[in-house]
Amino acid sequence: KLYKGHLETGVIHLGSVVTIKIDDGKEFQVKIVASEESDPLAGKMSVDSPIGKALLGSAPNQTVIVETPQKKIVVTVLKKH
Repeated sequence: KLYKGHLETGVIHLGSVVTIKIDDGKEFQVKIVASEESDPLAGKMSVDSPIGKALLGSAPNQTVIVETPQKKIVVTVLKKH
């Protein structure tokens, strides 16, 4: 459940648009969307994806570790738009 305070403090939630940096140095701007709206090529990341789940509740300048079946990925939130 989202509370008004979460939206005001910059916490990432469903619908947020963020710029992230992956541990390989690549930067991406993505929008966190519901699963049925997901379109990675259009920058729409599912809230149910490993990265989407890890980003929820984080904020700019935070780093999260994403565990995928293949490896761990370090993702840094650069900016919430």
